[in-house]
Amino acid sequence: MSRVSAVILAAGKAMRAGGPKVAWPVEGLPSVRRVAEAALGARAVTEVLAVTGAWEAEVREALRGLAVKIVPNPDYAAGQSASLAAALRAVEPGAGAALFLLADQPFITSQIIGDLVQFARNSSATIVAPLCRGRRRNPALFKLPRWRDALLQAGGDRGGRGLIEAHPEELALCPFDDAFERCFLDFDTPAEYERMLHAPAQHPDNH
Repeated sequence: MSRVSAVILAAGKAMRAGGPKVAWPVEGLPSVRRVAEAALGARAVTEVLAVTGAWEAEVREALRGLAVKIVPNPDYAAGQSASLAAALRAVEPGAGAALFLLADQPFITSQIIGDLVQFARNSSATIVAPLCRGRRRNPALFKLPRWRDALLQAGGDRGGRGLIEAHPEELALCPFDDAFERCFLDFDTPAEYERMLHAPAQHPDNH
């Protein structure tokens, strides 16, 4: 697992949001740009890709000037699995793992990304995800020698979640202190977006 590709999933229609939620501002920057900057700041990641779809123009504009490879997904309406497949066809040759990040998780940090990758390097598990306040969170890392074909063949909108649920024995959870909970927040609706913006800021120490 010498090379890790960070993949930002930003192709969805965001029907419950009623607009391009991944471009909505969070502390002055579009949500997807904050995620991209966190990924770019994680030294454990060797490349950053963003899969676009319904709101491609908005995502491209939000990521302007960043060293992020844009991967258009014309089949975005088929669900998240199509975005995973598009990303895996675009990752650099020799990528040992893919870390799938949500474009609507704007408080994710370079530290969390680095910690997840390091945890995966030290684990024999082939899937790694965060654990915070007793719940599995996103993002999720898949080791590609084991999962590339399955991810390419997955269908529908469950994406990697279906593989995790079907193969719990392959999963290891990286524990984070409760104080990290804000970092894992995402949003689907305008009301959730407003709640997330007003969630109390936390400054956790290293977990």
